[in-house]
Amino acid sequence: MNTILYTRDFNEKITSPVNVILSPQYYWIKKIDIPIKSLYQAKKIALSVFDELIEDNKEDYAFFVYKENDNWVFIAYSQNEIMKLLDEVGISYSNIDEIFFAQQFASSIKRPIKLGNNNALVSINGIATV
Repeated sequence: MNTILYTRDFNEKITSPVNVILSPQYYWIKKIDIPIKSLYQAKKIALSVFDELIEDNKEDYAFFVYKENDNWVFIAYSQNEIMKLLDEVGISYSNIDEIFFAQQFASSIKRPIKLGNNNALVSINGIATV
């Protein structure tokens, strides 16, 4: 299975299933130290964590939540926007095996990863950043 890091400069034709790693331009992230014990509880409050950022079209957003050390990591993303972006570069839904967020690999980013001509993916204080 191939894994690609999607950027707006991506121009490879995809014809077989791939995993996609989205760079931080396509999601919001918050790391919070809150006294929640279960993933179920964390997922229940995810929308309220992003309340001030997601004011319009709340129903378009989905949330990915996981525990990292003592913090809960909340990621908010627009499924429609991601599908639209992937479609723009010719990656059809049928060719996507799994979508990941660069934040899931932030601790593995030791050096900047070039994203096109003007940007790079880096990890700053444990947050994947462009």
